[in-house]
Amino acid sequence: MTRTAVTIDRIATAAAGLLLLLVGAAAIVFATDLVTGTPDTVTAPGLTSAVSEPWWPWAVLGVSILLIALALRWLLTHKPAPRVDTVRLDGSTPQGRLTADLGAVANTAADALAATPGIHSAKGRAVRERDRTTLTFTVVVDTPEDIPTIIATTDRLCAQAVTMVGDPNLASRTHLRVPAKRHDRPRVH
Repeated sequence: MTRTAVTIDRIATAAAGLLLLLVGAAAIVFATDLVTGTPDTVTAPGLTSAVSEPWWPWAVLGVSILLIALALRWLLTHKPAPRVDTVRLDGSTPQGRLTADLGAVANTAADALAATPGIHSAKGRAVRERDRTTLTFTVVVDTPEDIPTIIATTDRLCAQAVTMVGDPNLASRTHLRVPAKRHDRPRVH
């Protein structure tokens, strides 16, 4: 997902949240006598007369098309990054083609990370993001104190994976996660 999409998501979420807060507050004020002078009913004479106008169906159609276009744009922006199975290596010739299985490289590197002390689990995958092949790793660490050592190990393994493939344009990204404290402690009944 691009930074623009993330920014638009945050703005839309903030606007929707603010709108819901305002509607909820208005409902509380309307349903109670907290504010004096609140009417017993809400009327919208302009809206009821607009429904009978000849332009109303066209306005509803236009708004509907706009909402459908926005929904499709939102869905296309949030589609997952496509996985990359293989990449062509430099040693390829017209007589033969050399490829590397990037999924296997990512899984092997993740398995090596998972065997590192201080790492609870690790997963890896190869994706195509922003016209660049990227090895993405998600690493769950045991404690935050282990993070500096884990970062060094992760950097070394990512560099090895890129060297193994032989593509200098291959990128790597690692997400480090620390489990919440409540998950670390055993439950007592």
